[in-house]
Amino acid sequence: MTLIPVLPHRGLVAVAAALLMAAWAGFAADPPPASQAAETQPAGQKELDKLVGDYLKAENRGDRARTARKISRLEGVGVDEVADALRRVNIWKSAKSGLAKQSIDFEGRQYTAWVNVPPKYDSAKAYPLIVGLPNEGTSGEQFAEVVVSMIGDRASRFLVAVFEDYEGVWFGSPESAASWPRDVLVGLKHAYHVDSDRVFLLGYGRGGDAALVTAALYADQFTGVVSLAGTMAVRIADEAAIVLLGNLRDLPVLLVYGAEDLRVAPANQCIKSIAAEHDLPIHIIEIADAGESGVSPPAAALHDLLDKRRPPVPRRVDHWFRYLPQADSTWLRPTLLQGEPWSAEYLTVRPGPDESPREATRAVLEQALPHIGGHVEDQTVRVETRRIDKLAVLLNDDLIDLDRDLVIDLDGTKRFEGRARRSIDTMLETAAADWDFQRLWSVRFELGEKGRAVQD
Repeated sequence: MTLIPVLPHRGLVAVAAALLMAAWAGFAADPPPASQAAETQPAGQKELDKLVGDYLKAENRGDRARTARKISRLEGVGVDEVADALRRVNIWKSAKSGLAKQSIDFEGRQYTAWVNVPPKYDSAKAYPLIVGLPNEGTSGEQFAEVVVSMIGDRASRFLVAVFEDYEGVWFGSPESAASWPRDVLVGLKHAYHVDSDRVFLLGYGRGGDAALVTAALYADQFTGVVSLAGTMAVRIADEAAIVLLGNLRDLPVLLVYGAEDLRVAPANQCIKSIAAEHDLPIHIIEIADAGESGVSPPAAALHDLLDKRRPPVPRRVDHWFRYLPQADSTWLRPTLLQGEPWSAEYLTVRPGPDESPREATRAVLEQALPHIGGHVEDQTVRVETRRIDKLAVLLNDDLIDLDRDLVIDLDGTKRFEGRARRSIDTMLETAAADWDFQRLWSVRFELGEKGRAVQD
């Protein structure tokens, strides 16, 4: 109970007036500049923020290890304080507004993109990002202008990056190119202050095909996907799309195409049926009297998608893939496949007497492709694998209660039971690898074919 002293009438009026003036001043005053806010930080917080920034900017493992040790020795600093510092970090350079051709660097490799930086870009602020994939015959500069025009007023709040060369996105691309989507995303996050909870993929025509395939193989990287005049072009077997579409169960997709586009219309009707059958978040819009050209998403549907944020960490994972760079799915990270990956360019299927071609194709693909699945139920983490020898399981307090004992079960065998230990090193390492400071992991277990799960 709060006790309020009784004041004389005049005193009460004076106090009320003072309180109102103070409240009004609080509402009306502008927030302090970032530099002033930094000056008012406690000394310990300033030191932690500096060290976290140094860790992320370090160019080699040795420097990072030394900086991590300094962070762990700070008095009163645990994983919660490091998480807060990672979300406060501001290590990006200023960037000139407007559209320009940029070189995106990642671990010594360079990728070219047309990047549109919004007016008054502030590197201290996180911006949503749209990655664009143009159709054949459309330049990156042209498509970037189309995307900026398409999103209208939102262009003042979004970063847009368009890549002309995106050969690494296809299901049939060689293993050497399979890391392209993650590489360019992390490269963009290094160059610009990107809000990892709002990363979108938008493609047209052939780029629309690539957007759907990329979304299926790297679903954990995106918040939403727009495919215009595209379809799930797997190129190995149409039925392979059925397997990969299941990867999209947590990722909103806007698929818009012309009814007269004979390249994609039949396949998209199949996708519509599968999406309805499995309750997938795929919003399909067929435009009557339209072919491949002139396809544009309804403004309301596009804006609804672009207003979304990445949902909380999913408690269920179900992911099919081909190569190891495509294997990660939020909190499950395969690190070694069983045998050589399936790299065939064609699929030979001989259906049985009571088996449809679609059923036979799916059965063959499910034997050929690696799979990672898992779900968290109460304090038990159950993981199921196919063609995977080693993997990492990442955990945080959003996924499971780390203050209680937990169980990790792999393919029906209990691999760990007990209390997990939160680790500053794990949080820093995974944040730096993903360059994602919204979704952070404080626990990592390594699991092999046999033996107890080992925590880093």
